[in-house]
Amino acid sequence: MAERTLRCPRCGSTHIIRLPNGELVCADCGYVLEEFEIDMGRPERFFSPEDYEERVHTGGPTSPLKADYGITTQISGTRDYSGKALEPVRKREISRIMRWHRIASTSPLERNVSQALREIEKLAERLGLPKHVRETAAMYYRRAAQRRLVRGRSIEAVVAAVLYAAARKHRTPRTLDEIAKATGIPKTVIGRIYRQINQALKLNIGLQTPMDFVNLFANKLGLSPKTKRVAEDILRKLDDMGLTSGRSPTGMAAAAIYLACQLTGEPRTQKQVAEVSGVTEVTIRNRYKEIVEKLKITI
Repeated sequence: MAERTLRCPRCGSTHIIRLPNGELVCADCGYVLEEFEIDMGRPERFFSPEDYEERVHTGGPTSPLKADYGITTQISGTRDYSGKALEPVRKREISRIMRWHRIASTSPLERNVSQALREIEKLAERLGLPKHVRETAAMYYRRAAQRRLVRGRSIEAVVAAVLYAAARKHRTPRTLDEIAKATGIPKTVIGRIYRQINQALKLNIGLQTPMDFVNLFANKLGLSPKTKRVAEDILRKLDDMGLTSGRSPTGMAAAAIYLACQLTGEPRTQKQVAEVSGVTEVTIRNRYKEIVEKLKITI
């Protein structure tokens, strides 16, 4: 089949060229025949990092966990576009441009956010929080920094507060005691900053429920799925009876798990449950007795 000859609809010329950006342009009159061409072919498979570098069509995804969202501008100061080494005079000139580029593109706010993002990654790693929680925490911190809510506070304390908020938002909560232990910051300070940010940014994070903590505590105790389900069933019955209102969600969850362990033959001591939940043994005992009495459970 003969190749189709392109012709300019304005001047009739067949001298059509394709620019590096994919546009088809008439070389005689400048008329644009096609623009923003999209490759609709199948994505290629890569079998090595070298294949990826040579054949990838796009850059990496943007991420709020990166200070520049992953779309930074970089200036190379060692070689020109063809790969040849620059002359010493030209290299010094490019070096000055690079230095001024770094200064101009990094404000005090950006430096603060950049340091905070590193702290978010480190603390989230210690707390075992997934990527989507980290990204939400990063967005909360950016918004707080733009509203100047981080002034006069340590970066570490604000990071602890936004991670606590993000974990609650995604129903993968961590207790204030747990975060305070991981950071060395008093839980009263973290809680106060959390409340201020929640109110100022209107995050509308709902109240925690005992059900939110069942998986967290059960996983730390190494319990089976069956025991988790029994603890959840106990909490559902209590919620239907209105017995969870006004009670500490961690205390109710710890007591339900302690009771479920006895019912399923996976005994754990009150001390063990208290250690993973941050609740005192006295609280667990009191809630346990109330649950057994209200649900009329025979042990």
